[in-house]
Amino acid sequence: MLISSIPQTLKWKVYRGDTSQFSLAALDSDSNPLDLTGWSFLGQVRKTIDSDVLASLSIDSGVGVVTITLEADDALKLFPSNVFDLQATKPDGTVWTLIQGHLAVEGDISR
Repeated sequence: MLISSIPQTLKWKVYRGDTSQFSLAALDSDSNPLDLTGWSFLGQVRKTIDSDVLASLSIDSGVGVVTITLEADDALKLFPSNVFDLQATKPDGTVWTLIQGHLAVEGDISR
């Protein structure tokens, strides 16, 4: 049996200069939607885990869903290869990193 508090890894590929968005289902252990009222979220993109923040992700949440958005202007600031994660803080102060991952930026043609 493996018990791990390491968040799942996601590979996110975006197009330079475009807005990119995805949603995550937030479910409890019985697969019921979580009520995320009072939760706060922090999502950041960096070149490496120890480098400066390149972009902050916009996070919207509702019952059972978290939507993560990288704005077009922020997508212009990124390197071809980046890392990101999404951290949630519950109303009781518990901190939980939902996902981590690699964010690849494909070069655009039309500017």
